[in-house]
Amino acid sequence: MPTLTALTVTGDRESGIRLCARYMNRQTRQPDKWLVVDDGVTPVNPSVVSGADVITRKPTGIDAAHTLPQNLLTALPLVTTDFLVMMEDDDWYHPEYLARMEQWLTKTPLAGESPALYYRVGTRMWRNMPVKFWRPHASMACTGMAQRMYPALAAACIGGNPSVDLRLWRMMFAGRRCLHEPKPRLCVGIKGMDGRQGQTMGWSRDEQGYVRDPEMVYLRTLIGHDAEAYAGFYSGD
Repeated sequence: MPTLTALTVTGDRESGIRLCARYMNRQTRQPDKWLVVDDGVTPVNPSVVSGADVITRKPTGIDAAHTLPQNLLTALPLVTTDFLVMMEDDDWYHPEYLARMEQWLTKTPLAGESPALYYRVGTRMWRNMPVKFWRPHASMACTGMAQRMYPALAAACIGGNPSVDLRLWRMMFAGRRCLHEPKPRLCVGIKGMDGRQGQTMGWSRDEQGYVRDPEMVYLRTLIGHDAEAYAGFYSGD
């Protein structure tokens, strides 16, 4: 049976990492290793991520503003399993997420869910992100890969460009890859929880095309009763 590492990078997102631990604990396919890289000012409480290997990375003066590339480079030498699957600290995951990823990765060395769907809990708005034909990719939040792809991921992180997903999917790998659009959805990109804010697609308030969901009706169709965990982040604007 293939071995699998789930990788979470985090930093000063207490609410997010607590929900991530909840979604991890109910995965039908438990990872052989859960690796958490933490670069926050306030360290993650080990009891919150019980069972995880927590690596504390101290920020340096040469860090890019968006620290995902540095955190991934910190984690990669510690990943020795057949498969690596991302689970971001502030997103929602279906209980079958890791199991489905493992199934896909037995057939292709790079796999993910696409298109992404972003939900802003502060304003209760959502958007299904279009995948343009010239840049098909999955967000890092819902990307998995086989061991032979680890060098490509490292290469995509060099230089600190926050668009690691685009670099990995479009520029760093020309071989077989597979994007999936499962039903029900396996991952919802949650934006606007408390703690450190992101800097990639879905975070800017200037982005257009979002649909209002003031009573969280649509969110409940996506994630069921888990929607209640996000009710308290609504700011009303």
